[in-house]
Amino acid sequence: MSPEQNKPRQRRKIEKVSFKMALQRQKNNIVNLAFGIMNEDGKAGISLDQSIVNGRCAGCSVRVVNGGRKSAAVRLDREALQDLAEALTEVLATDGEF
Repeated sequence: MSPEQNKPRQRRKIEKVSFKMALQRQKNNIVNLAFGIMNEDGKAGISLDQSIVNGRCAGCSVRVVNGGRKSAAVRLDREALQDLAEALTEVLATDGEF
């Protein structure tokens, strides 16, 4: 045996490395509201859709319904919705047949 073989083996030092894992759980509460405002016969009107994510409005869209056909959705921001509400209030303030 050679002298190198008689030597006890040296252990290598292994550095301990700590890993911090970033685990994040995300839960979304999604609510979709749909309002259908139709004439008496139910064939014409508008559809107002709103998406709410985690308690905040994520979007609002309006469609015109005529017979069985729906128009393309038009997305409205908050200012446009406020203008629509003001216009509806003014229209409803006048007397007469609609």
